[in-house]
Amino acid sequence: MKKLLNILLIGIFAFIVLGFSLYFGIAQNTFAGANLAGEAFDVIGSRSGTTTSPASFNNLTIASTTYPTLIGANTDSATYTFQATTASATPIVYLSFLGSNDISCDTATTTTIFNVVTTSQVQWFDAGRHLVNLAGSLTQTTGTTTFAWIPIAGQGIDITLNNLNSRCLAVETHASGTAMWAQLNLKGKI
Repeated sequence: MKKLLNILLIGIFAFIVLGFSLYFGIAQNTFAGANLAGEAFDVIGSRSGTTTSPASFNNLTIASTTYPTLIGANTDSATYTFQATTASATPIVYLSFLGSNDISCDTATTTTIFNVVTTSQVQWFDAGRHLVNLAGSLTQTTGTTTFAWIPIAGQGIDITLNNLNSRCLAVETHASGTAMWAQLNLKGKI
């Protein structure tokens, strides 16, 4: 009787181990190709429900504004959604996309307090090669891929970057006669 009980317990244990290994083996293969899309979050201005607080851009002679965002190591693609709330008779928006692997690339400051990384120390590179569709893009003298967009009030544009391998993304915005907001949605592998 004792021998039969031992054989039965060994059989149950083997069945449980086999079951777990099959479950996690199949789940791992299924999840390896799966992607997760997160919630969109504000990058330029803000949007909550149907209420927006856009940022205004009124003069092309003023330097570009850079909006950095930490995307982390597990992000495979990022989609920026730009929406114009106001556009003048001759609006124009120039968008450049940058990447960085520097520590604190998203929180760098303009002052040097307690050895904090400053914005001028972050090494950005052109992330334009990750744009899904380069139609309408141009290369500025600085060597960055720049997308020119002629906004219409109440209309927007989605721009996706794929196959990312950087710690931070930044969009550099240079515009005239436009008020807009932008959100970013990240998609990563499990």
